[in-house]
Amino acid sequence: MIDWLKEDGTLGATVLKKKLKETYKVDVTYRKVYLGKQLAMDKIYGPWNKSFDNLYRFKAQIEESSPGSFVVIDHHTIDNKTSSFFGHFLCIDFFSTVHNH
Repeated sequence: MIDWLKEDGTLGATVLKKKLKETYKVDVTYRKVYLGKQLAMDKIYGPWNKSFDNLYRFKAQIEESSPGSFVVIDHHTIDNKTSSFFGHFLCIDFFSTVHNH
């Protein structure tokens, strides 16, 4: 599945189940395909929770390397855990960056 998901990460479990049956002649349950897809996506892109943590490293790097810039990360928190990521806003101050170097 990893190769298929590298080509198209939007493939759902139903499509992957069908491709497994056609390609390898195996009938895997929907649940196993669904869980397998999650494992494959983690191998390709890294675990989801680590990806969210990378946003804050990105924010710090932008604000440090481009003074005057700022990044806002919009998320919803429940019980001190991030539960939903809504988006981010990025404003890079290129003028300060260019003239400070």
